[in-house]
Amino acid sequence: MCGYVERQRALKNSYSDYLQSLRIMELPLGRFYPGAKMSGVIFQREENIHVVDAVWWYKLHWDKDKNAWAPLRKVTSFNARNLDSPLWRKPIKTHRCIIPATAIVETIEDENDPKKKHSYLMDAGDGMLLGGLFGEYGEGENTIYSCTVITLNPHVRFSKYHNKATPFFLPLDEKILSLWLDPTFTDFDYFRGFIEAPQLPIDFDVTKVNNSRGLIAQGETERLMRD
Repeated sequence: MCGYVERQRALKNSYSDYLQSLRIMELPLGRFYPGAKMSGVIFQREENIHVVDAVWWYKLHWDKDKNAWAPLRKVTSFNARNLDSPLWRKPIKTHRCIIPATAIVETIEDENDPKKKHSYLMDAGDGMLLGGLFGEYGEGENTIYSCTVITLNPHVRFSKYHNKATPFFLPLDEKILSLWLDPTFTDFDYFRGFIEAPQLPIDFDVTKVNNSRGLIAQGETERLMRD
């Protein structure tokens, strides 16, 4: 599960070069939580690249009391896990997006006490590109966007910090990223190799923290190396 994403600084080096190739010179910074706004979500329509704010909860509904689109809480959709399910079958073909980030937090249950959890801040240094999906609600200038982070089967070494799933870290490969954003490229099978065999294309500096809200360090930082 991926339940916290941050972009507290600009992405650097090759990641910055990639964003600039999309003519994205700067992204808003922030700390992002499920059910709230996530800024800097990148998608493509025709030949145009869009960078939008989106609700980090794919399935929305019209809340009559708030007179606004809001997360449909009965459908947990801030992560997209089983991509062959009806909920994801269409957007994985036409509504793929990229979420640039500098760190995430992952949580794992204590081996001896399931009620106790350990949280880890995983900082990516130069940055990372999370594979996601986006939704659209409303029309024209009133369109509201939603998004979800794709999670995959557990990666063996990543499982030390979360053993049920691994976020989809997109490889920094121009062809793959171009096809990922291209809404006319609907052959999802092309991506299955990356999705069914999760990879770590980046190094992480990992620090145990109290939780994803406080982010208070609880120990020394260790390095999780890329594949």
